[in-house]
Amino acid sequence: IRLTPAYTPRYYFPLTGQFQLQNGFEAPFYPAVDAFFAMQVSSFRAFVKFEQLNGLINTNDLYYQTAYYAWPSPAIRLGIKWKFIN
Repeated sequence: IRLTPAYTPRYYFPLTGQFQLQNGFEAPFYPAVDAFFAMQVSSFRAFVKFEQLNGLINTNDLYYQTAYYAWPSPAIRLGIKWKFIN
């Protein structure tokens, strides 16, 4: 669980690729919940991560890391790593 208090994020200007200070938008308090499972067997590792789990419950609440750009909706990430050693 990550708790993000209300704050004034910076504005991203895509034309120059830079962040700028702004005071016209305030990101609200947002609790983010992620669930994950990771395992390792010898040289094989795998994980499954479900991000923004609370987005399924409350679809009106959005997380803003930068001004006016909402964080992506709930998603599932999968990963594997397998080392082949002689």
